[in-house]
Amino acid sequence: MRIALKPAIGATMIALAAMSGAASAAPLDTLYFTQTSGFSNPVIEFNGGPQGLTLAYNGPIASPPGSTNTVEQLAWTSNHPTVGNGNTSSLTIESYDSSSSPNADVDGWNAGDWFRIDKLFQENQVLAVPSGVANPNPLWIANILGNFRVFSDAGFSTLLKDDLDSVTTVKYWETTNTAGCAGSPNPLGSVCDDIYTVMELSLAPISFILDGYKYEISFRLEPGATTLVCDGSPVPACLAEAGAQPGAGELFKVYAAEGFDSEIFVAAAWTATKIPEPGVLGLLGIGLMGMGLSARRRKATAA
Repeated sequence: MRIALKPAIGATMIALAAMSGAASAAPLDTLYFTQTSGFSNPVIEFNGGPQGLTLAYNGPIASPPGSTNTVEQLAWTSNHPTVGNGNTSSLTIESYDSSSSPNADVDGWNAGDWFRIDKLFQENQVLAVPSGVANPNPLWIANILGNFRVFSDAGFSTLLKDDLDSVTTVKYWETTNTAGCAGSPNPLGSVCDDIYTVMELSLAPISFILDGYKYEISFRLEPGATTLVCDGSPVPACLAEAGAQPGAGELFKVYAAEGFDSEIFVAAAWTATKIPEPGVLGLLGIGLMGMGLSARRRKATAA
């Protein structure tokens, strides 16, 4: 039995040694990214006519690095001929790279670091509309197209992975702008919270393989000041207001306090995991199988 066991042990030891040697190759310490996001022009839907609201597209984005026909900002203005006050509310997308992100530091974008890649900034003004004319829900529906690229160098010249034209679909409810908020939730308790409802969102992880490692990049939302995200989880402010949580076909709702500027961020982090070589796994499997067979033979002989 000792002789039969030696080849199995030998194969196992070779496999373990190979795995140990392969593990000595280290993953990259730092990755680098660029992000370019914008609103698709035109929007899917705009319903501000009866209220005298007009929509403008500001800050065209070059393609590349952005998607075709995208802009940095949507702005809607109270332009009713008799009651319009000329105030403008807007939603602006500011995109970052790994050096300009608010989280950037001297160490760079290392494994486990959450770096913000996008900021959605709303300037929220009280818009005058005719009395008795309901504000439409939604005022607009728009696609946001994102272009995320990962590089191995600070000069953004060696591309490792890209995720282009990823789609986030948002609908926006410009509420009554008056106390009481008839017909709409008001979980932040402002004069009347405005509401974004996210219908489609590309936050799924992306991955690539380099030099025997699998790199996976994850994304998440981070609400800023005067912003609340209700995603179905038991957040007290979301549970306290009827209708505050997302409904059927909705991923989550974002509440922006009336009369205040608000922000919401998209952030990204990455991990690297060693991928065992197929040949090494085969050797290890043969070795373990041989050891198992030898053990069974030894038991049978003993019996």
